[in-house]
Amino acid sequence: MKVEKVLEKLEKLFREWELNINDWVLFAQYASKLQGYKVKVRKNHFNVKLNVNKIWWKTSGREAFPPPGSKEFKQFNKLMKETKCDFDLNPESYTKAKKRSREDFIIYSLPNGNKIRVATAVGRLKELDVILNQCKKGLLSKEKAIYDLGLVKELKAASLIKKDLKAISLANKLIKKYRYLESEEKNIIVDYSKSKILKGISIYKGRVKGKIRIILDELKTPQLKQGEVLVADKLSARFISVINRAKAIITDQGGVLSHTAIIAREFKIPCVIGAKIATKILKNGDVVEVNANKGLIKILK
Repeated sequence: MKVEKVLEKLEKLFREWELNINDWVLFAQYASKLQGYKVKVRKNHFNVKLNVNKIWWKTSGREAFPPPGSKEFKQFNKLMKETKCDFDLNPESYTKAKKRSREDFIIYSLPNGNKIRVATAVGRLKELDVILNQCKKGLLSKEKAIYDLGLVKELKAASLIKKDLKAISLANKLIKKYRYLESEEKNIIVDYSKSKILKGISIYKGRVKGKIRIILDELKTPQLKQGEVLVADKLSARFISVINRAKAIITDQGGVLSHTAIIAREFKIPCVIGAKIATKILKNGDVVEVNANKGLIKILK
C-alpha cells in the first residue's frame, strides 16, 4: 500500500479517536521521505507522536498503544492488518507539544484533501537528540544509540542535497556531541557454542519454563503458539496482536524504555531484554527456564 494511502487510513482512525491535526505528528524516515529528502526508510514502519491529553487510556514510557481488549485496540490491530504496516505511537504531553517550534513541522496535504503535520528535518534531529540522550543515560540500548547516530548522519547528507542549512548545522552538533558512543562499540568475536546460561535485563518479573519460538521477521508473528517463549531481536507494534500467546519474552536488544520493555509491562509477561546473543544460541523447540526475577535464561534441553 502506498505511503499516502496508509496515512489517509491512519488519519481517519485518529479522527475516530477524536484527534485532530494538532494532536499528532508524523516523525522519522517517512516524514523526511514525504518532503523529498533522500533517506532510507524502515519499510512499512511509521512513527507518530500523540497528544496524551486527548486519549482516555493511560500511557507508559515511550508508547501509547491502546489497552488490550478496548475498541481502540481492535481498531488499531485492524489498521495494521489492512495496511500491512506497524506504527509506533509515542506519547507526548500537551505542554511539550505546545513548545514545539513552527520550524519543527510542516502541514502536509494528503491526496484526499485532509491535512496532517509532518516533522521537518530539524524537528527530527531535535527528537533524535532526546533519544540519544536517553541512550547516554542507559535508558535505551547502545545498539539504539549507534543506529540513531547513523540516522543523524544520513539526515545530514540528505540535508546537504536539499541545502537545508539549519538541519546541517544541528546535525553537525549532534554528531560531535554523541560521537563517543560509536567509539565505545568494539567488535569482539566470541564462541557462543558452549553457552548454557544467558543474562540480560529483567523487565517484568516472573519465572517460567517453556519451548522457544524465534521470530526474526515481523511478518511471521502468527507463528507464535500459545505458551511458547518468544525470542526476537526486538519487538515492534506488529507483535501486539499475538503477544498474549507468549509465556515469556527474550530479546537481544533493548533498554528499560524500549518498545519491548513497554509491551512486556503492559501485558504483564515475564521478560528479559538485552540478552545480546539469544537469537544466535537458542533454537526453535529448545526448552528454557526464564528467570525474569534475576534476568537469567537457562537452557534445559
